[in-house]
Amino acid sequence: MIKNQDLVRIVKQPEGGLVQVCGLEGFADKVDYRANTCYFAELSENGIGGRGTISLSCLKKIDTPKLRRLKQIQEDKIDMLVRQNANRSDAFAKLKQEYLARACAETDMDMGSVLKVFEIMGEFEEKWKELRLTLGLP
Repeated sequence: MIKNQDLVRIVKQPEGGLVQVCGLEGFADKVDYRANTCYFAELSENGIGGRGTISLSCLKKIDTPKLRRLKQIQEDKIDMLVRQNANRSDAFAKLKQEYLARACAETDMDMGSVLKVFEIMGEFEEKWKELRLTLGLP
């Protein structure tokens, strides 16, 4: 039985399939046993691969060193992106807090008022970007 994250090969062309997919290798993601399908993700050397829903009856579970290596590379890339995103979020939150505290101290405004000013300035910046595009400005 094929489970989530199992390495698989498409061994049978799906009925009515317009694109030739038989022979592709990847992993089963989001297996739906009620519909007898899964979301297939192709693994390739260049990191670019097709994705889509396919019947479980078209798949065969396989396990090769090459596929395990490609799956590990993909997982490592995802982990790196998650860490980078968390670092950006942390840096943004720290910087925002620093400037909020500074704005409160320098204006004698409470945090809620300063946050409202920041929100309005954010809206201003978005409108300015739109206007610059409309006017053809860089």
